[in-house]
Amino acid sequence: MENLELENDLEMNNELEENQNGFFNSTVGKIINSALNIGIEYLLPDFLEDEVINVKDAFLKEGFQEGVNELLKSVTDIGKSAIGIITGDFENISQIKKAVEKGGLIDGVSQLIDKTLNTLKDKNIINKETYNLIKTGKKGILDNISDKLEDLYKEQNSNVTKINNYIDKWKEAFKNEKFSTMETNYKKIQDLLDKTMPFKDILSETKKIENLHNLIKNNDKSFELSETEKELANNLI
Repeated sequence: MENLELENDLEMNNELEENQNGFFNSTVGKIINSALNIGIEYLLPDFLEDEVINVKDAFLKEGFQEGVNELLKSVTDIGKSAIGIITGDFENISQIKKAVEKGGLIDGVSQLIDKTLNTLKDKNIINKETYNLIKTGKKGILDNISDKLEDLYKEQNSNVTKINNYIDKWKEAFKNEKFSTMETNYKKIQDLLDKTMPFKDILSETKKIENLHNLIKNNDKSFELSETEKELANNLI
């Protein structure tokens, strides 16, 4: 019985660690982490560099990282968007917008900062003056995060719009059997994919195009494909 409980505890700890690592390695997590670092440095101008590093390290060790699960609980109402926050894998562009709307992620980060600050003060890791400096400057940190997330959404939304436009042009060229035009738009799609988050709907569509495009290209650019070949290309996702 004790061994079973120990295994369950280890499994839960591993899952927690994976969630934390996934969050801080995701695009959204990196934005929050960066804004937190810059914010603490800005709010503590009279501190030596090592002292600022100690405060940042303590901030992460004493509750911020462990609070990732609570942060996710605070945005459970946004459904699958919460999964994207951890993994960086959103199903579509609208999920990013929903994930960062007021009442969601930003409010969760705000509560997490408050809780971590209280822990640091209660454990005498930071004094009251440092506590007040960061507490007072919290709005600036949150505004920074909010602005960067909004910029991320605009950038990604622009990329997705362009990709969809190139997809439509590729399909039109395919319909008219103009491989050179297909090739031009295919390359534009691939270039933009390197700058775009892995939205599942976009990846699914572009993978089908890639398969069919390469099938024609490897067939001496001939469009004389059997229905079986076309179906196979569309299903290779």
